[in-house]
Amino acid sequence: ADYHQAQSRSLGYTVLVGLAYLFIGLAVITLLGANWDEMPRALRMSGLIAITLAVQGIALRKQMAGQQVGATSLFLLGNMFYGASIILIAQIYHLGEHMPDGIYWWALGALPIAVLLKNPWLMLQSLLLAMIWFLVQSGMGFYPLTSPIFILAALYVLLRGRQSLLLFLLTVVSLIGWVEYSMAELWREHGGYDFTSEHLVL
Repeated sequence: ADYHQAQSRSLGYTVLVGLAYLFIGLAVITLLGANWDEMPRALRMSGLIAITLAVQGIALRKQMAGQQVGATSLFLLGNMFYGASIILIAQIYHLGEHMPDGIYWWALGALPIAVLLKNPWLMLQSLLLAMIWFLVQSGMGFYPLTSPIFILAALYVLLRGRQSLLLFLLTVVSLIGWVEYSMAELWREHGGYDFTSEHLVL
């Protein structure tokens, strides 16, 4: 064992730890969902908020201690709990007027940490959620006006943070999708969206 290499981790180790956190998150969400109706409303609310704050707090402590890999995994897990909290709290209070709003607030809530830490993995999670919101919002006939916020944030992280080919490709796809859809919105003459030869040229 090399003392100086004790803190360095292989890619396989990192992937396994990331998958472990993912399955922990899914397990907790499944556990909550299975016992949802039996739990009092106050316990549901306080439990969701407490678990989200606890995970994000532990992640912040790890980040401040210089354990970036562990902190990133916990931030990703915390963002999953945050999204689950939005969905389940909306279910408690029957807040379902416009379904894409839940995805939007999930993506927007995950964005500040990603930008402040300039972390490509956290930005990837936020941008992926923003893309899902974009598709659902536009599929319902509404224009996703704030999509550039996520694209600009991703460009900032790409320029200032670590290199990430995956984030770069997702940013390019997001930018092209938003520009093409904006042109369809601008050029449409009737109720629907017509994708024409100009879109191919663009």
